[in-house]
Amino acid sequence: MDVDRTRLEVTARIGLVVVAASLGALFAFGSIVAAMLEADGFTSASRDGARIGYLVLLGLGLLASIVVPALIALWAFPEQRSAVLSVGSVGLLLGFIGFGAVLR
Repeated sequence: MDVDRTRLEVTARIGLVVVAASLGALFAFGSIVAAMLEADGFTSASRDGARIGYLVLLGLGLLASIVVPALIALWAFPEQRSAVLSVGSVGLLLGFIGFGAVLR
């Protein structure tokens, strides 16, 4: 009985982390696409060039879309802190490389 409850708890935690990571990936993709459109001048408000404040907010949104799922994973699996931090660091690095490539 105790083994089934533990397995159920681990499965629920994995499901929570997968949902958080999926939503984070969607928000990251949206931030990068919005930054790309803003940098290229496709928005109606950016006829005079890209709005720096808006791009900063998109960068913060990208940061949050990576950090929040990593914090949820740290909360769900505190005994695997090093693995979660390394995956989060790689995600953060790749996200900002992609954001930097968009702004070129």
